[in-house]
Amino acid sequence: MAKEKNIFEQIRDNVEDLTKSMEQITCLDPAVDHIKKLAPAKKRIVRRAADSPKKKGIYNSSLIEAAPTRITTEAEKEIREGNSWITLGRDRPSGVKTGYGALGHHRAATIDICVGPQGREITEWDDKEREKISINPDFGKDSARIYISAKTDVDTNFNLAPGQVGNAEAKSAIAIKADGIRIIGREGVKIITRGGDTTNSRGCKMSSFTGIDLIAGNDDTDLQPLVKGHDLTQALKQMAELVDALNGILVGFMNSQMKYNQSIMMHHHYSPFFGAPTTPALDTLMPDGMQTILDQLSTSFTDAALHKLNLSGWKINYCEPAGSLYINSRLNNTN
Repeated sequence: MAKEKNIFEQIRDNVEDLTKSMEQITCLDPAVDHIKKLAPAKKRIVRRAADSPKKKGIYNSSLIEAAPTRITTEAEKEIREGNSWITLGRDRPSGVKTGYGALGHHRAATIDICVGPQGREITEWDDKEREKISINPDFGKDSARIYISAKTDVDTNFNLAPGQVGNAEAKSAIAIKADGIRIIGREGVKIITRGGDTTNSRGCKMSSFTGIDLIAGNDDTDLQPLVKGHDLTQALKQMAELVDALNGILVGFMNSQMKYNQSIMMHHHYSPFFGAPTTPALDTLMPDGMQTILDQLSTSFTDAALHKLNLSGWKINYCEPAGSLYINSRLNNTN
C-alpha cells in the first residue's frame, strides 16, 4: 500500500504540476528552481529533506535556493539576505573595472539595491568547472534594482534611448528598473525638472533645463511633443467659430441667390409689337424656379441651421470642461 502524502508533499506536487502547465503557455519563472542550480552541499540538504517541509520556505520559513556570491571590492560594504542585497560603495555598473569607481573618481558614492541577481538564469554552481559561481551586477539580467549614484553615466549603463532630454554623463542619478514599476501618491504625484535649484550636483550653474520624455519601448525615433490642452481647446474653438462664420456666409449666399432666382423666374421680355411685355415662361422657368425655392427652404436652410446646432454641441462636448467628452484631462497636467 502506497504511503499517504503529507500536506507539504501535496502542496509541492500541486505547485510543480501547476508550474509545468503555466510554463507551457507563459514565461513565468518556475516556483521551484531545478536542483542542478545548487552547490553540492545544498543539493545534499535538499535530497535529505525531500519528504520534509523543512528548508522549503513554506510560510516564509528558511529556504534552500541558488544564491551566487557577489564579487565585492574592498571599497564596498554588502548587506545581504538570500538574493536581496544592498551594496554601499562607488559607481560600478558591472565588473570591478567599470564605472567611475574603477577610475578612482571622488564624489561617486553609490547605493545599489538589487533583488533577484541574474534573473531567470540564476545559478550558484558551475558543473563544468566544479566550483561556485561569483557574479557582478548585471543591469540587464538582474530582476529588479534601484541604483543611486553621485556620479554615473545612467543612460549608457542602462542602455536607454537619449530622446530629447539626452544622455546624462558623470552626473548624479537614480535609476529604477523592474518588470513593473508603480509610483503611488496618496495625495498626488509630481514629476518636476530643475525644481528650485540653480546649480546641479557638481556645482555647475544651470543656464537652461530640459523637459520630460515619455519613451515607450526605448525607441525615440518618432518622439513628438505633447499637446497643451488649453491651447488646443482654444484653437479648436477658434476653428469652430470660423466654420460657424462660413455657415453664415453660405446662408447669406443662399438668400441672395433666392432673390436672384425669383427675379429670373418672373422676368419677361418685350415684344417687337409696340414694346408690350411678354408673359414669363410658365412651362419651364416658373416650375423650375418654384422647385428651387422649395428645395432651398426645405433642405438647404434646414441643413444649415442643423449644422450650426451640431457645431455648438461639438464645442460644448469637446472644448468645455462641462462637456461629457472634454478633451483635456481633469486630473493630469503638463507644461
